[in-house]
Amino acid sequence: MVKRIVPYLAILVFAATQFGCDPYRFRSETKYPVQGRIFSAYGSVDPHLYGFDMHPESAVQVTSLAWTQYRLSAYLTLSGGDGFQFMLRPVVEESVIDSGLVLTFLSSGGMRLDSAGQILDENKAFRFPTDSKTYITVYNEESYLQVTVGCDTVMKRYTKRKSSDDIVLRTLPKSELKVEDPEWKRIEFTKHIGTDAKDEEGNSLIPAH
Repeated sequence: MVKRIVPYLAILVFAATQFGCDPYRFRSETKYPVQGRIFSAYGSVDPHLYGFDMHPESAVQVTSLAWTQYRLSAYLTLSGGDGFQFMLRPVVEESVIDSGLVLTFLSSGGMRLDSAGQILDENKAFRFPTDSKTYITVYNEESYLQVTVGCDTVMKRYTKRKSSDDIVLRTLPKSELKVEDPEWKRIEFTKHIGTDAKDEEGNSLIPAH
């Protein structure tokens, strides 16, 4: 009996060393699952089965192993503090190497898009809902990016930045952000010509008549 148990124990030890639980990585088990990785301090993010809760000044990478052209959707609840950021098309390895296009939502009101410290677009009148579950989508197709908050399309843009299968969420000081039911699914291709999308330099792409 002892001889039979020893090989099984060896297998279990090997499995534990190779596939041990990493407290900084998690998976949201929604219909279209999302992989998560915490870049901030331990305990700054609380993952759960269908999402994760972000505490102030925390950062989470979200991605999918299946699709690099995608539509990410989730319900976000922002509470208190200064707000939060989306890093779109970042360069990510063991940490954020390049934050890419940074979309910032301020709790006090206002939204801006910047890259490498340069403001590309700004809407001081927009206000992200606070203390309310809000449906958001990020649409990523080749050179095209679109972000919606509720019924509002807050960003349409063509970019020369290489398409990335990563998004990073970051909370600003004193802000809490609940992320529920995140889903990362393959896109249904749409036509963008004729929209009010902008190019890398902020120029309108509406065809001239």
